[in-house]
This record gives sequence, structure tokens and C-alpha cells, in this order.
Amino acid sequence: EYEIEIQQFVRAKDDSFVLYLICSTGVDHRKQQSCVLRRYNHFHALKTQLEKEYSVVLPPLPTKYSFNALFNRFSRPFVETRQNSLQTWINDVYSRKQLRGAALIDFLVVEPEVDFVLDFTSRHRMEVVVKRSGAVKLYRVCLFVRFYLCFL
Repeated sequence: EYEIEIQQFVRAKDDSFVLYLICSTGVDHRKQQSCVLRRYNHFHALKTQLEKEYSVVLPPLPTKYSFNALFNRFSRPFVETRQNSLQTWINDVYSRKQLRGAALIDFLVVEPEVDFVLDFTSRHRMEVVVKRSGAVKLYRVCLFVRFYLCFL
């Protein structure tokens, strides 16, 4: 028995990207819950990898480029619709037992080694912090060395 749920999303302050918080239970044969952050591009990379590795054609992901996405890419209704579509997609993929190899399991339970993402609009690195409550926060990373030095 397993459960996979995209519980929430968080947008960068300048609307340059969206992260989805995916929580799963039972996908790695353990009962404990695992939560990871993934961007849309991570879903696309997983789809490409699984299709190549298993020689299958998977259902399409929700489109990244459309007329609506061009102007409303970071609007709450658009992102919520995409979140629901990604939720349906990942559950459909996981339901196919032959695809439950390392790539899919790692996608669902392994946090990337780097807990920073690059905000491509402002070119600042953002620290990703998941609070115990499940809330996701993004912080601009700066150091104080005689002056504030922000990672670019």
C-alpha cells in the first residue's frame, strides 16, 4: 500500500519558478513518510528517463508552453491545475509496477544533495527550507563578510 500526494507548491518571490512538495508513504517499502521538492523540469526529466530505460510511452505531462501559460504561468489557478495534473501523472506512473525502479523511487524519496536552487530571473541562489509543519520557504542566501555578499 502506498500514497503519493503533491501537498503544496511554492513560488519564488519574483515568479521565476515553482516548487512542488511531494510527500509519499510506502513507495520505498518503508512506512515512514518522505517529502521532496521538485520543479516541473524534474518531472520532465523523469518522464524522459523512464521512457528511455523501459521503452514505454508514458502519458503526457501537463503542457509547459501554451497560450494560457504564457500569460498566467504563475497565477494560483494555473499552478493549482498543473499541480493536480502532475499528481495524477505521478500516481499513474507509479501504479505501473514495472516502472518502480531506482529512478522513480529516487524521484519520490531522495532529496537532492544541493538544497539551493538558482533563481534564474534575479540570478540569486535561493535556500529551500521545509519547516516541520510542512511549509516550504525560499530565502535569498547572503553572507556577511564586511559587507553583504549574495551568491550569484
